[in-house]
Amino acid sequence: MDGKVNVFIRLRNNTNDKVWHAEDNVLSKYIDNQKISYPCFKKIFVMENTFEIYEEVVKSFLLELMDGKNCTVFTYGQTGSGKTYTMSGDGETEGIIFYSLETIFENINEDVEIHISYIEIYNENLLDLIDMGKKLKILAVNDIPVVNNLTKIKISSLEEALKIYKECETNKKIGETKFNKKSSRSHTIFQIEVSKNNTKSILNLIDLAGSERASGSSIRMREGAYINKSLLALGSVINSLKNNRHANFRDSKLTRILQPSMNSSVNLVSLCMISPTKQCINETISTLNFASRLLQIKMKGVEEKSNRGLLSNNVKKCNCDKKKIDFYNIQDSEIYRENTLLKRRIQSLENMISSLLKTSNCKRTKDIYLLEKNVFNLQLEMVKKQQNKEKEL
Repeated sequence: MDGKVNVFIRLRNNTNDKVWHAEDNVLSKYIDNQKISYPCFKKIFVMENTFEIYEEVVKSFLLELMDGKNCTVFTYGQTGSGKTYTMSGDGETEGIIFYSLETIFENINEDVEIHISYIEIYNENLLDLIDMGKKLKILAVNDIPVVNNLTKIKISSLEEALKIYKECETNKKIGETKFNKKSSRSHTIFQIEVSKNNTKSILNLIDLAGSERASGSSIRMREGAYINKSLLALGSVINSLKNNRHANFRDSKLTRILQPSMNSSVNLVSLCMISPTKQCINETISTLNFASRLLQIKMKGVEEKSNRGLLSNNVKKCNCDKKKIDFYNIQDSEIYRENTLLKRRIQSLENMISSLLKTSNCKRTKDIYLLEKNVFNLQLEMVKKQQNKEKEL
């Protein structure tokens, strides 16, 4: 069975400088007295608050989550369009993450376990927000991307979950940009894992960083380059899926994490945020084009098996995969220690070369050449070790 992405539009409504208007779920604007329209979106939200959007868009999928079906919800749009406000709230109003946790704890009983985790993708580095920004890696387990060593905390109440979530929020990368004084400079993925009677399902709540033109300090420009790179990779995947072509998910960490969500066994929801002002017209058109492409995707079905059946039939395989991951963790530690020793030897040799160059009348003596050769061989050894490890993965 093929499935479609559920695409919704939220029009920021806090300005009088509007060029876009929504009516009957059709978004329109006038250019030189000519009307241009974007129809066919499932719903365009204008006056509704985040709770009303959650009730209409997300809540029904959470009830399916409790029955074992995975769900991914992500916000998309330019910086300052309301993505983080919709997903996380602003301190005075709550966001989708709060309402999702609230719904889950209202509908579980004692035999259900809830775990949460929080991932940040900053400059193409995968970071664990619960464990103070610990660096993470993605491993392929049975051709499925898995975030290795991710901290998962078992929680028993809404209050406990919110406490951890708010502590993690302070670790996120925030910076000032042209359109937003408090702009998220990273993508974040808040995961809620629900386990019940050998059935496991995951809710991914993803707040994508907003794209914008390069400007500001070198740090902001570098952040923007990485953000745009990952969003372009996402756009490329969407285009490939729309045209029924092979999609390359390996171009960014973001698309790797989203890969398991791109099939009809997962409820996939996109909330595309736009600003209706003249200043943002190009960014708005870009977002609407992205949303239109999402609507055209027919996600391939997967073999229809219940999560419970899958889990019980693959217990041995999962245990094997866990041992595999543990083995790679040990290997990673050993390679790190070996490379640290190699780096020290390289540094010692480079110091000797520097000393010889200062004292020798000749620019290049035989001793210097031998030392430089040793440095090169050590560096080559480090590269080969890393390449061998990557081949094993």
